[in-house]
Amino acid sequence: MNKVVLIGYSGHAFVAIDILELNGYGLAGYCDNEEKKLNPFSLNYLGKEKELLEGGKIDLSDTAFFIGIGENSIRRKVFEFLQSKNARIINTIHPRSIVANKIELGSGILIAANATINPLCQIGNGIICNTSSSIDHECIIGDFSHICPGTVLCGNV
Repeated sequence: MNKVVLIGYSGHAFVAIDILELNGYGLAGYCDNEEKKLNPFSLNYLGKEKELLEGGKIDLSDTAFFIGIGENSIRRKVFEFLQSKNARIINTIHPRSIVANKIELGSGILIAANATINPLCQIGNGIICNTSSSIDHECIIGDFSHICPGTVLCGNV
């Protein structure tokens, strides 16, 4: 599966687009409450996600979604809506991050450049591990949290 629909189209989404492209994903376009005047990646506006999914305008078997919304509570609502439609929600992990093999990852996670996640961590759904954040061994990060740029979490947090 190589086609991704981005939900949201502003700052956090711009970071996600860069990571998705670095990982070889093609972007089908974006959904948002309205078409954005600022369109730095020249993406197609697909309408609101609810209209797209409930209107049968997209083949879910051939499409994945990433939620590019920085606000945790809104990201949660969109995530739950997508789940209710059985949409595939992917993770996007920057190739210059360090992610240990022995961790648990939820869905809809963004791991930005230079972020580090060490062994035995549990990373919930919809998490943002932002630029140069560090999550050491055995940390548990709850759903829809945001680990801010440069944050350092010691082990067992």
